[in-house]
Amino acid sequence: MSSPNKDRSAFLNKVGEYLAIKPWCTSRQAVASVCDAIRYTWGFPAGDYTGGVAEVIEKTKDQGYLLDRLANFWPRPDFKGITSVWRTPGGQFFEQQFHIAESCHARDFTFQMYDRFRQPGVSTEERQEIRALIREVMAAVPVPPGAEDILPQPLPPPGADEALPVPPPLTCSAAQVSWYAVTELRGDQFRAVARRTVAAGGEHDEAFARDSRTGQMRWRPTSVIYSAERGDLAHWFTAIDERTASLITGHLGVRYGTG
Repeated sequence: MSSPNKDRSAFLNKVGEYLAIKPWCTSRQAVASVCDAIRYTWGFPAGDYTGGVAEVIEKTKDQGYLLDRLANFWPRPDFKGITSVWRTPGGQFFEQQFHIAESCHARDFTFQMYDRFRQPGVSTEERQEIRALIREVMAAVPVPPGAEDILPQPLPPPGADEALPVPPPLTCSAAQVSWYAVTELRGDQFRAVARRTVAAGGEHDEAFARDSRTGQMRWRPTSVIYSAERGDLAHWFTAIDERTASLITGHLGVRYGTG
């Protein structure tokens, strides 16, 4: 087991993005909502994986920690393993990931690719190449017996399927847009909006966010969708249609777009 703390610059970048897409948040609330500032990584032999995951979950609960969310990424193409978010009795989030040696190595080996994918200014063509390479690496990871059958906790809210973004195709002939209402892990009172456009040249993710220069709300590049595909469980993603997205962004623009 390892327990590295999140890199300071990565932590601050995440807080900045949260503040942009969730203008109702204070800085303190944005900091508190980062789930993976403290991460514990558990590794098991493949044959002991499902039993090991169950044992750690039960022992963590027995110590008085609260399980807020667990998601199974083994069936998904961009990340392999299980991620869970816990809360101390005082309300501090921490993350536990469950891996075998190969999935942990794949996570670490592809991290720089993932980090490059999230940088502003990276072309859709380069993102397509990065995603294809990451999926090639992840496809080589063996799945431990029974790992894909471990259910999410809690079960997703109605209409959310897995409550994670739908894995996109690497390319498609006609542009396809997926719209998401983005809800905080701890509650659903407020909703941000994100969208993913996939076309022949690759994909492009945006969120309706506050412009740091003008204070106005507008569509801006975001990494929040891809972070969720790589194990970040800070938000629920509910698929919505364009009309619903327009209603929510209209409200956000009126209420928070005055700078």
